[in-house]
Amino acid sequence: MQPKVLSFILKLFLLTVVTGAVIYSFKDKIPAQFVYEPFIGLLAFFFIVTLLLHMGYEKSFAKGNKYFVRFFMMASGIKLFGFMTILLLFAFLNKEHIVGFSIHFLFLYFVYTAFELTISFKKFGANTSSIQQ
Repeated sequence: MQPKVLSFILKLFLLTVVTGAVIYSFKDKIPAQFVYEPFIGLLAFFFIVTLLLHMGYEKSFAKGNKYFVRFFMMASGIKLFGFMTILLLFAFLNKEHIVGFSIHFLFLYFVYTAFELTISFKKFGANTSSIQQ
């Protein structure tokens, strides 16, 4: 693996550990209906999705600006639609835990999206003028 990919994986892993520690530390301080106990599965899900998206960004960025913008917009739309679908399916299949699941899911969505955008802007937004179209 390339050092840049390993660096990204390390940053993503640290984000996951810190986020998991924050969720775990607040678990006993909030009402039980707002807690989703198997949040570790959600952390793993967001870790994998973010890693796969970043790898897709890397490949599309190597092809040029047009490909990167197309991939970024398509991936963002599919991700948002897919995540809404997951929330709706969980709501229909597991009604008693939907509040806690939704709170954890949306919290992780915002944390990982902010991380993804920050890393992507630093990496892909800085050198767009040097890329051949």
